[in-house]
Amino acid sequence: MKLSDSERAAAWLSHFRLGDDLVVRDLLNNFQVISTSNFRTWINQTLESIGTREAPVALYSEREFPRGQRFFPQMAPGPTFRSIGRNGPALVRPTRGSVHVGSEGIVAQLLTELVRRDKKSFLLTPGPDRLRPLKTRPAVHKIAIVTDLIGSGARISKMLDALWRTETFRSWQSHLRSRVQIHIVAYASTISGEKAVRSHRLKPELHFAVVAPTIRDLYHGRGMGPVEGVCKYYNPIKGDPIIGDFGYENIGTLIAFGHGCPNTTPPIFWADKGSRPPLFPNRSAVSFDSIFHLHEGVAFSSTLLSLGQPTLSNPELLAHFGEQASQALLVLAAIARGLRGVPKLSVRTGLNVVATENLIKIFQTVGWCDSDGALTEAGLVELKAARSVLKPRPPLPGDRVSVYFPRSLRG
Repeated sequence: MKLSDSERAAAWLSHFRLGDDLVVRDLLNNFQVISTSNFRTWINQTLESIGTREAPVALYSEREFPRGQRFFPQMAPGPTFRSIGRNGPALVRPTRGSVHVGSEGIVAQLLTELVRRDKKSFLLTPGPDRLRPLKTRPAVHKIAIVTDLIGSGARISKMLDALWRTETFRSWQSHLRSRVQIHIVAYASTISGEKAVRSHRLKPELHFAVVAPTIRDLYHGRGMGPVEGVCKYYNPIKGDPIIGDFGYENIGTLIAFGHGCPNTTPPIFWADKGSRPPLFPNRSAVSFDSIFHLHEGVAFSSTLLSLGQPTLSNPELLAHFGEQASQALLVLAAIARGLRGVPKLSVRTGLNVVATENLIKIFQTVGWCDSDGALTEAGLVELKAARSVLKPRPPLPGDRVSVYFPRSLRG
């Protein structure tokens, strides 16, 4: 079931003008949708792979840090710049000017449950005094900052800046034995967000499951005009200095989680305008969470068609392939389209990062693509062979002359 086929989405689409509704439907069909259970499971498994009882990890949720602020602001009295305190930054802080809590609420709950389950492997937002060595355990050398989505990467970068601005932390990083590994754990990241985080001076290790699609990634080369026009015309909060027609900082993500739709998506999906109720009121996606399970996965036929493979997109042909083979066809078709690199291939195919990366490694091993990620002659042969699985049926003639119709039986 596609997201646009739900009753709620169908009613919402009826508020758009004829023609514009088709553009919005296409945007909706390109949404990456993540159920709450899948989000929780992946975050748990990833953190458990980082933290152990021999090497515990300090857990922090992503949150806003003003420029110039230290990560651990409490300082010991005296001339030395030594951070102190048992507790680190608060896990949850209400949205500016509101009592509402954003997506960090579910992250905070998740981290709390994880620490309750295994206190020796995880520390919940500890301050510097708890990171230093104790009689009962050695110093903590791992920090994990957890979030659901990296959009522009600005918030994570500010958190890393705050760490670097903390004199005590810089002191730890200057010695090999006291150095702290930094892990950024996000279920999804945009291509630009990934680059921003990886390029930070602290060089954190980034873990994410899927590449969050953005309007520019998906529609570049396909015609941005209609999408830009619709997002601008129907934007309920025009003139906002921070949130543009494509969302916060005009990032334009097309992603929604069971616990909410981020403000980096275009406002037409979540901002309220009296005559046209939003699809995700106040960015809430709770009413959709039950169908997110059904929508997860790849719509192979429509994706192959968008990659310029009309023959392969035939459902009758795809029925001859299993899921793994269909995924391989998707990646081959995307490479043949000129796409390079795991993030871009993941966005266009809808496959997660690990699956895409594994397929590319297999293709390079069997010689279907080269070390630069370009399709080889052998890879083109495989695509051609896949198209010929179903033999084309000769079309029925449209004229009476081409067909002989007997008028009487003959013995």
